[in-house]
Amino acid sequence: MASILQSIAKTIINEGGYEANPLDSGGRTKYGITQRDLDATLPGYDIEFITVSFATNWYLTTTKPERYNNPLYSQLNSQELCDKIFDLGVLFGVGEIVEQLQTELGIAVDGNFGPETLATANNCGDSLLGDPSPYPSGLRARLHEYAASVALKHPNDAGFVNGWDARIDKL
Repeated sequence: MASILQSIAKTIINEGGYEANPLDSGGRTKYGITQRDLDATLPGYDIEFITVSFATNWYLTTTKPERYNNPLYSQLNSQELCDKIFDLGVLFGVGEIVEQLQTELGIAVDGNFGPETLATANNCGDSLLGDPSPYPSGLRARLHEYAASVALKHPNDAGFVNGWDARIDKL
């Protein structure tokens, strides 16, 4: 079974420390948490000063603006898939990434990682594992297309697409 703590640790590394890039539509961020996200749960905290421990706990417990830590993630057979769903959920939004996965799995698309999504992902067995990708065969391409569509909707974020693409491909 997958470890959500391992997924969170990888995402914190991928997201990195404090950033205040004026071109980033996410605004000020640290460890993948935006100041707006933090304000929704803990008004008055300055994102610049949170710690890795704080960020880990926040990911484990927050439900605003979305629930990043779905308890079903830890029931995935593939740690790599858990890591990717969690990481890209932080990057693009949980619902959006789950919709991409559900589309690829050929199940009802509702953006909710529920029992059907879990069972279908786990029942894919080896077909879920690509080479070298841990995702369903077309999921990687689908995620690259999604990243490009985000940049089209938010032109200021276009400079981030290469980094997003690298993160999609990273194991």
